[in-house]
Amino acid sequence: MLKAVQSPVRSLLGRLPQPRLPDRLKGGVIESAVKYLRNVAHDYKSVYLETRQDMRDRPLRATVIGSALLGLAYLAHHNPTEEEFIGQLVTANNQLARVPPPLRNPVAYGHVYEVAKLQDERLLRHQSLGFLSVVYREDNSPETANFAAQCKYLRPSFRSYLTERIVDVGVLGQYRMLKHRMTDYDVSPELVAADLAP
Repeated sequence: MLKAVQSPVRSLLGRLPQPRLPDRLKGGVIESAVKYLRNVAHDYKSVYLETRQDMRDRPLRATVIGSALLGLAYLAHHNPTEEEFIGQLVTANNQLARVPPPLRNPVAYGHVYEVAKLQDERLLRHQSLGFLSVVYREDNSPETANFAAQCKYLRPSFRSYLTERIVDVGVLGQYRMLKHRMTDYDVSPELVAADLAP
């Protein structure tokens, strides 16, 4: 049905005269811009036709590539922001504040305390990588203008950022390290071990 409709439309479009520039506009900037735009349109049309033909020839490959692109688009759409990190940190801090100190998990408390301290000192930086976000620690706040903060020879190495300075990684709207450390935040391992001891 669709092919029966497309073929008369194509034949009708083929019979229409091609638009032409008036003689007074030939040889100038407008004519070169029109030629450029026609070439771009022709390139996009040929890429579209080749892609469509390739999808028909190899449907499994097209499905895998399409699924991967959709997955990356989903990750990019749900990439958490710096405000979401601060909100999740405040929520974790409030959850820990409601638990009496003897019942708190010391790992969760220590992690949230350290990250909140770095946040208060303005030493945390947030970097979005499109599909995920990284929160890392710096040595100086943005307002610091002393020699140590400005000298490029005293800056930490790239390797130290990857191994020592990453505080959290955000994927799909959640910051994973904070979520992992807050698991069983209201269960003290010492009390559990004391209860299980004979």
